[in-house]
Amino acid sequence: MSYDLKIIEIKDLTDIKNDLLRARARRARNFRSHEFVCVSNEEELAFMSIENISDRSCIIVYEILDLLEHRSRGVGSALLLYAESFASRIGYCGIQLRANAFDRTISSEWLVAWYAGKGYVQNSPGSEEMEKILPSTHV
Repeated sequence: MSYDLKIIEIKDLTDIKNDLLRARARRARNFRSHEFVCVSNEEELAFMSIENISDRSCIIVYEILDLLEHRSRGVGSALLLYAESFASRIGYCGIQLRANAFDRTISSEWLVAWYAGKGYVQNSPGSEEMEKILPSTHV
């Protein structure tokens, strides 16, 4: 299945049609978070929540959740790349996250390896805390 992916920032959580994604967004939402939904052909595929904390130089990826039927098709990777681009655009130099498998359908070890393949580094051996320094956009 081929996807024409579009990532949309959600301002009003009632705009999320999928019950599971809306529930995750409601759980993640706070005064400094940004929630996004990845769609293809108007079908919601995944959700992401990030936080930008003014006293840090990094954005925090709180959660990326692909719906089960859309996993292993690049949707999570697209959201992660979007988070990195978003962070760079607003002047942050990195991404921090915790590789925590919220829905328990995958292991934390698998998730750590997935993020490591995207250039993220564990803060200490065996840790789920990971980060990535973004390339400088200054010339």
